[in-house]
Amino acid sequence: MKKLLLVLTTSLLLILTNCNEQLPEVKENIYSAEENAQAETHFFATFDAAYDIIATDKKFQKSETTIIPSNTTIIFLDSTFDDGDGVDVIVDFGSQGESEPKGTLCQDGRYRAGKMRIQVNQSIRSAEFRATVVSTEEDSFYSGNGVDMVQLVGKTAISLAGSNGIKVVVSDATIKSKNIEYTWNSDRVILQLTNNGNGIWGDEYEVTGKSTGTNREGKSFNVEIIEPLVKKMELDCATTFVSGSVKVTSSESSQEISIDYDPYQNQACDQYAEANLNGRKTIFKIK
Repeated sequence: MKKLLLVLTTSLLLILTNCNEQLPEVKENIYSAEENAQAETHFFATFDAAYDIIATDKKFQKSETTIIPSNTTIIFLDSTFDDGDGVDVIVDFGSQGESEPKGTLCQDGRYRAGKMRIQVNQSIRSAEFRATVVSTEEDSFYSGNGVDMVQLVGKTAISLAGSNGIKVVVSDATIKSKNIEYTWNSDRVILQLTNNGNGIWGDEYEVTGKSTGTNREGKSFNVEIIEPLVKKMELDCATTFVSGSVKVTSSESSQEISIDYDPYQNQACDQYAEANLNGRKTIFKIK
């Protein structure tokens, strides 16, 4: 079974306008839920793309890529493991451009722009495999739907976790979306449930762990996965989870928000989730 580098590509751009209006006392937690969901969605989608490079390029173990389009520029600064200092790669999706859709359309349906940098110490087939994925302010790396693009800055450390999982630690992340900016860190373990061959398309996996951040108002928050988040790398499913739940709490508020990714209990790829704010529930579609 291939070693899974996964990306939580997960997903919740919560637009909870009605909740803001109904429950102004938990606005801080709503912002925190939005920020965490957006960070998860875009940051881990970036790592889906990184895995596509690590697991399929001939410098590692060759198969046909499943996410990165052929017009993406892939530059190997160091292309061999034989010299003992690993392999370094720059993946350049090009500029955003001025007209919509902005960025480069990838095969998972997401648009990307700018550069991300990947460093791998050994082949993913090695038990000592380690990798980092970095995007800097100067790299101008963006992820989005071609209209709403989010800038991502930060570092992810990746290591193997058993025979079918991987540990993904995101640190010092900053996310800029329109006129808001916030920070995010996460510590997750991703376990592969279904292996569809090289690459990640067609795979199914589950995610456990925690994340923390500071929302747009400078308030800190904590997020815990209560039930493992299940992700299917399929068309219409790849941008969100089909089941699982998380709890969002603030360090300065007793209120909490829980998000259920399977409100109809059918694991459908329908992009619906349910937000529970202090006992008040709202079903919404993830965008």
